[in-house]
Amino acid sequence: LTQKITQIVNQRRSEDALLESEDRYRKVVEQSHDAIFIFQDSKITFANERVMDITGYTREELYSMDIWNLLHPDDRGYLIGMLEKRGKGHIVPNTYEVRILTKDGKTRYLEAAIAPLASNGRESILGSVRDITERKSAEEALRKSEEKYRSIFNTFDDLYYQTDMDGIITTLSPSCSRITGWDPEELVGTQVLNLYPFPEQRRMLL
Repeated sequence: LTQKITQIVNQRRSEDALLESEDRYRKVVEQSHDAIFIFQDSKITFANERVMDITGYTREELYSMDIWNLLHPDDRGYLIGMLEKRGKGHIVPNTYEVRILTKDGKTRYLEAAIAPLASNGRESILGSVRDITERKSAEEALRKSEEKYRSIFNTFDDLYYQTDMDGIITTLSPSCSRITGWDPEELVGTQVLNLYPFPEQRRMLL
């Protein structure tokens, strides 16, 4: 009888420890800044609160929809193909940069990490997603700014150049060829004094 009681007590302790562990990890997942979800056969079976924040859908809407309908049409085929290859044993990346369409039709950029997960004797996919829309917007703004700068730079009539702290030329406008007769690539990496052949010109720089 004493042994039986001990077994019951130990079992109860194990169950309490399991519940405590599950509760602890559930709180970590729910409070994560990343969107965490599980899907199986294209259906989401779990999603933390951050998934709703990013997509704009309620948990009930997410659980009833096909997960692939969240993806931007231009990214859908690629990711499905990668998962199919994974299912056939091929080595594929674990992280992806994808776009989704939110409930209100906006495009958001996500950095997603996925991994297989056993669930009820079948394989599910565990996903962890970070919203990188602001970063992508900043990168696009920088790209457009650089294109605008490059367009203006290439049409300069006057000679424009940049040097480092040692006076080494790092950049020359295309007008260099017309003004000096030198190809810009020939002068990049050389002393800026090479642009000024006359002593009186060089003295002005020193």
